[in-house]
Amino acid sequence: MKILVVDDKQLNRDSAFETLGDDHDVTVADSFDEAMHLLVATDDPSGPFDAVLTDMEMPMSSNNIQPPIYQPGVEVPYGPFIVLRAALVGVKYIGMFTDGHHHSGPMQAALDFIKPQISPALPNFEINGATAVLMHADVFSDKRSCSLGCHAYDDSIPADQDQPADQNDLDCSDCEGWGEVEIPGTRRKNWKTLLDVLTN
Repeated sequence: MKILVVDDKQLNRDSAFETLGDDHDVTVADSFDEAMHLLVATDDPSGPFDAVLTDMEMPMSSNNIQPPIYQPGVEVPYGPFIVLRAALVGVKYIGMFTDGHHHSGPMQAALDFIKPQISPALPNFEINGATAVLMHADVFSDKRSCSLGCHAYDDSIPADQDQPADQNDLDCSDCEGWGEVEIPGTRRKNWKTLLDVLTN
């Protein structure tokens, strides 16, 4: 598939290639203006891209805005407008992904009323013939082993059963019993999750 990913954060744009690049033709845009430039009508009935995946908020565009309204760096919820623009130009799969949660701001909190969590039952919307979804992001990060030697948390053990004693040291000052620690600055979006929700 030809996929456009729109996100102002470099880490999330890199993640687009990391999570989608092996199987798809990925283009990234770092701003609302760049997305609008790329989302143009074509003679191809399927549109310029097969899928558009976008962040919800990104820095304010100076296009068609004059001071004092224009405030560089202020985050604006452009995501829904990118979704609508993509539908207008014939894109078939459109998703908006925010890595904020309902404590991050009013737009993230409002998203809870559509669907607060990733779920197989997540509702899709149809907009101008396109399948669309707006959701909180699935994020992942690089991890390192616990520096004090705790073992990794075993996800295969049911939640109602205890982890083995040497794997569940909640008093550990490094990993708090998880056995591994997130490396700061590596948390990024898993764009494949969003595409899978749209296409499955």
